[in-house]
This record gives sequence, structure tokens and C-alpha cells, in this order.
Amino acid sequence: MVFPILLPLFLLLSIVSSAPAKLGCDDHGVWHADGERWLRGHYFLVVCSDGLIQIHHCVTDVGTIIPLGTKMFVENGVEYTCEDEGAGKKEKGYKEHDIEGSGELGSMCEDTNDLAINSFIICCISRRIKGCVDYYGDWVKSGHFITENRALKLCTIQPGGLKGRIENRGCFNGSRDDDVEETSFHIAKYTVWREGDIDLRCGDNGIVPYQCYIKEKKGKEKQYYVGSAWIDDNGDFNICK
Repeated sequence: MVFPILLPLFLLLSIVSSAPAKLGCDDHGVWHADGERWLRGHYFLVVCSDGLIQIHHCVTDVGTIIPLGTKMFVENGVEYTCEDEGAGKKEKGYKEHDIEGSGELGSMCEDTNDLAINSFIICCISRRIKGCVDYYGDWVKSGHFITENRALKLCTIQPGGLKGRIENRGCFNGSRDDDVEETSFHIAKYTVWREGDIDLRCGDNGIVPYQCYIKEKKGKEKQYYVGSAWIDDNGDFNICK
């Protein structure tokens, strides 16, 4: 009585286990097929290889291709490093630089379909501006998006894709999952507020520490601006950063 039931189950498990697994990579909720390449975090051209996201090579602000493993590369006074610090980790070095005359797209579009320049995404095939790319490597066609340190920007692309503009709109004090268009998370530029023992300030570079509060022996608080260093009553060295 037991054998007729176990036999079809065994056959079913054999069929399921022998089916080929679907390879691919999930990058912040976006599925990429195995072998697919895309821009991530503004400066990194990555590839999905056997289910792992790996850096293929790096791209500078003006579109120069930097081979993976390059320790130092200097262009227009900006120093770049192209190294894979591990799949799934957030790449460092998402920086904003103002540039003039980005150069010919022909040389910059080598080995890629889309190119990121100063947070703009350019289609190398149509030679049109597609939109903007945020800090997480997501493409924004128009509207608000976030760059480094939760700086809030507004992306505007004119019809036809030949012109675009990015405007500073203060800062975003929400999480990765919050709607960037929700105005309750928008912070006006130059706003200063306290979180714990630190004052934070919203500027063009996003939300950054502004000053620190230190309690002295008498219970009073003393304020130190970012960049200040001091030796306390115990002889310990401190720095506000």
C-alpha cells in the first residue's frame, strides 16, 4: 500500500531536481539575467555572472573606461580607484563633480549601451539623455532623486532628450524604501537640527554633521564644530567629525 504512493513522489522529485535553475541577479528589486551588464552606483559597469553581481570595469565622470584592478587613475584632478570590494557590497566613491565639455560620446560609449555622466544617464545608441541615476544606481526618468549623503535633486529632461537639468532641492530625510516624492521627508537647504549629541546640516552635499555636543564634568554641554579637536580633562584626544 505504501509503495505505489512513494513511487510517483520519487519520480516528481527527480524531475524537479533535474530542472535547470534560473540564473540571474536581483539588484535592489530589479532582475537582471545572467550575463547582462548595467550601470550601478554611477561609476560601475557590473555584470551578472552565475547569480553574482561583479564589477566589469569603472567609468569616470567624463566617461573614460578604467580597467578593474586599477589602484589609481587621475583625470581632471580627480583620483579614481577601480577595485571590486565584494559582490553585494555597496561601492564607495559616489561623488558629484561639475565638468565642462564631457567629450565625444563615441570614445566614452565603448563597451556599454548606457553611460553615466554627472548623474545623467545617456543612451549610447540613440545619443539621447534618458534621465538621471540616483545613489543606488536606479534610473529616474524625471522628478526627485537622491545622491550621496541623501542630497535631494530634481531631474528634468526636455522632450527629445537633447537637454536636461539637475537642480539642488535640499535633502531627503527618509529611508531607502520611502517615496522620494513625499514632501514630508524633504528638508530645506541650510536647515540645522539635532540628533542625539550631533547637529546635522543640509547643504549642497547632502546631510552632514555640523557640530558636536560634549558634556563636561559640571553637566554643562559644550559645542564643537566639525573639524575641531580637543583633549579633555581625562587627557583623551577627541575630534568632531
